[in-house]
Amino acid sequence: MKAEFNITVQHPRGTTAISNAVTANFRNLSDEWSETNFEITPKMSTYLLAIAVSDFEQKYRRCNSRIEVFFQ
Repeated sequence: MKAEFNITVQHPRGTTAISNAVTANFRNLSDEWSETNFEITPKMSTYLLAIAVSDFEQKYRRCNSRIEVFFQ
């Protein structure tokens, strides 16, 4: 079974939500909560969907394509 996913994650402020979809929008909802919206994924098997929320740090370098590394 394959499907497209439209992902929105509400998470505590100060944390980062990541997925194997591209981030489309981020906004603060309140003093305590934020919301991250992701672009709709291409059709993929349901077991491939990934979502994580943590206090990640982010580093990236732009070459021919953007590669991002998230770490704690």
